[in-house]
Amino acid sequence: VSIAAGPFLGRREADWALRDSVGPIPGEVLDGYRKLTPIDPGFASRRELWRIAGYLAVIAVDGRNPFGRQFVGRLAAALACYA
Repeated sequence: VSIAAGPFLGRREADWALRDSVGPIPGEVLDGYRKLTPIDPGFASRRELWRIAGYLAVIAVDGRNPFGRQFVGRLAAALACYA
């Protein structure tokens, strides 16, 4: 797993996982990114792992409202991937 930084100065995989959790990344964006630096093999199998902290943050901030509650299911599904 590469430790090179993404735009938020964290791991690239975390950046991609969080970005595509709100909508699909356009193919031309992925193609351009891959020209600069490859996406590590196995990323798809780690994608939900990188999203867990984001899910927890949304639940902590907005877990009592409908928007936040939807992340409880996402968190449970993500954790089930790694159980």
